[in-house]
Amino acid sequence: MTIRFTWCRSDADYARYVLYYIRNRQLFSDKMNLLDALTDVLTSIQDTRILLILAEDDVIGWGQFGVVDEAYRPDAGGTIMFMHSTIVDPAHRSNGLFLRGFRELLISVGEELPQLREFHFFAQRDNAYLNRLYRKFARVVGQREGMHGEENIYATGIDELKQYLRLA
Repeated sequence: MTIRFTWCRSDADYARYVLYYIRNRQLFSDKMNLLDALTDVLTSIQDTRILLILAEDDVIGWGQFGVVDEAYRPDAGGTIMFMHSTIVDPAHRSNGLFLRGFRELLISVGEELPQLREFHFFAQRDNAYLNRLYRKFARVVGQREGMHGEENIYATGIDELKQYLRLA
């Protein structure tokens, strides 16, 4: 099965993303209801970019990021790349796909936004799997109350992330 990545550029691409998100919102949080998912889409889609993950031609996940300031407000000239959300269908999850997708994201974004210096993201504190994974390449720099409970705030430098991904 061929896995490929494509950026959302057209209304059809965004519709595929939204439909996948709505149908698979529990992968993001088991507490996420339809209204939460729609609200998240409507409040984030204008200020973020979305990389679809496809198996053949079927959406199996996405990565969504934005450029923000230190308060996580959208800032096109900012130096922080904030990963808003990432989901991959459990049947397709693997270390290889994780690394491949991350590399694709950083290579693409690095060419277009060379001012980026840091990479930040949030993870639910009670998700042991994600926290183990994320601590391999980022450090916890704080906590916050998220939409579905306590979250760790992770950060790492773009250069350090490139080294982890063997891009530097």
